[in-house]
Amino acid sequence: MSIKSEIARKCWIKDLLSGRYVKREGWESNYFETSVGRISRVNIIAVVISVQDNTIIIDDGTGMIQLRSFEQNKVFEQKPGDLVLVIGKPRSFNEEKYVVPEIIRKIDDNKWIEHRKLELRNTKPQLEEKKTEVIKEEKPTTSQSDSLLKKIIELDTGNGVKISELLKFFDSNTTNKTITQLIEEGEIFEIKPGIVKCI
Repeated sequence: MSIKSEIARKCWIKDLLSGRYVKREGWESNYFETSVGRISRVNIIAVVISVQDNTIIIDDGTGMIQLRSFEQNKVFEQKPGDLVLVIGKPRSFNEEKYVVPEIIRKIDDNKWIEHRKLELRNTKPQLEEKKTEVIKEEKPTTSQSDSLLKKIIELDTGNGVKISELLKFFDSNTTNKTITQLIEEGEIFEIKPGIVKCI
């Protein structure tokens, strides 16, 4: 069975706030039509402004947006002032835009803010929707991901690790898929083309 993999797009909060929410029928993913393309899953770095019950407000310097959880008895561990990486699905209800988070991870190094600014400075608007990648092979296993993460930490002397170095220790086909998955999940960043680093 084919598995549709939705890439978590790196963007500014303002991109979502100025975007138009498009709701689709059936199993098709809803998305935001924005100046940087269609976004159905986001990757945002921002500061927690407030935490109340099942809602967090975050600010990335371009705007503020709510993170909402619809799980019963959900308690957020984050605190105001925390720098966090958020991966989730943007939504809109009664003209109010928000994100349903899948992953919220605290970031201890503020340098990731500058890195994100550089990443998005080089992002050009994409007017056409990229075709959703269809992966027929199985996703990398947890053990593969763990092994790769440990190797990145082991080899990293402070400037990240070249993917070409990692391919000396692991199968190239599996490694590239695992790296892609870890980037989507927010476990690692590609700080430069071909160089990755753990958060």
